[in-house]
Amino acid sequence: MVDQAIQVLLVEDDEDDYLLIRDLLSEVPEQRFQLDWVKTFSEAADQIQRQPYSVYLVDYRLGEQNGLELMALVNQQDAPAPEIILSGQGDRNLDITALKSGAADYLDKADLQASLLEHYIRASIERNRAQLALQESEKRYRDLYQQEKLLRSELARANTELKDFAHTASHDLQEPLRAVSGHISLLQDKLFDDRSVLTQDAEVQEYFGFIAAGTRRMQTLVHDLLVYSRVGTRDLVLKDVDCGESVEDAIANLHIAITEAKAEIIYDDLPHLRADATQMMQLFQNLISNAIKFRHPDTPPHITIQADPIPAAQWRFSITDNGIGIDLEECDRIFKIFKRLHTQQEFAGTGMGLTVCEKIVDRHGGKIWAESQPGAGATFWFILPQNPPERIDPPLPNPPTLDA
Repeated sequence: MVDQAIQVLLVEDDEDDYLLIRDLLSEVPEQRFQLDWVKTFSEAADQIQRQPYSVYLVDYRLGEQNGLELMALVNQQDAPAPEIILSGQGDRNLDITALKSGAADYLDKADLQASLLEHYIRASIERNRAQLALQESEKRYRDLYQQEKLLRSELARANTELKDFAHTASHDLQEPLRAVSGHISLLQDKLFDDRSVLTQDAEVQEYFGFIAAGTRRMQTLVHDLLVYSRVGTRDLVLKDVDCGESVEDAIANLHIAITEAKAEIIYDDLPHLRADATQMMQLFQNLISNAIKFRHPDTPPHITIQADPIPAAQWRFSITDNGIGIDLEECDRIFKIFKRLHTQQEFAGTGMGLTVCEKIVDRHGGKIWAESQPGAGATFWFILPQNPPERIDPPLPNPPTLDA
């Protein structure tokens, strides 16, 4: 099978050299060459503008100008073809000068043979293709580099705005709610004393109760939003964490709820991980609190916490309870923000607890899911790596150059 013809422009003022090169190219087996010939620098400049070539064979001496000057015109093309300098001088210094100036190669006319000429042409074309591919790859990398810088800048701005929101939620939103709650309490004390007829009006008292309960719920919502915001924006403080101690701290924080529910919590041999201690405690606290809250009315909660090593230096945790359970189709939806499966009258809360758990596990490079059936309790699983990835963005490297 004959390859597609290689387009060659020969710039040579000696017709005998042209005939020699034409004959040598015709001797190359299984390869066709389309050879165009011009004699002068100006003719070559016109021909370069007229059509593209696969390779240029250029005599070094072109009257008052030379082949290296012609190379500057070639390099102005969008995809410049390689240029091989031809000379009959046998000058080693000229060879070095040509290569330093960007020529693909240098050939002494005295050494010309069909196989050698073919080799130089093919090698120069392949090197040029690789060079152009490298330049295109570098351009794509630089474009991606700039896009990444832009995305990181936007992410940093979004995180700053989120932190600002957390500050606003902590102060600007909570402060008026505290004022409303305080004034409702004062108003109740003033209106419902022993001498007031309003004290006997159950409907008025009920309305005030609705107002007070709504205010407290709004305060809880703002607080939980603030917790969620901090979990997502605060830098992780990674250190060696004893998960057993994290569970103990969570149990201590839930002491009253555990005592009132007569809950039994069983755990042992939990691993040490590189993690954020505060967030690990919060993760266990939210899941234990969830198991206590969603219990059968007449059955004390029984909660088991276990962890097993799995491949890829990870740990799989499970927190199993004997509570009211969850519909299987709801198991994926319960981690969505503000997602609730029950009314406030059935179970109080904002629906943020499991959303915070998912955020904590995600920031540690893990995943969390639930398995359950209605009336048969639930198991919350989560996988954490022994050493989580650093989630702080590393500095961007300098983009490479062709010289590198």
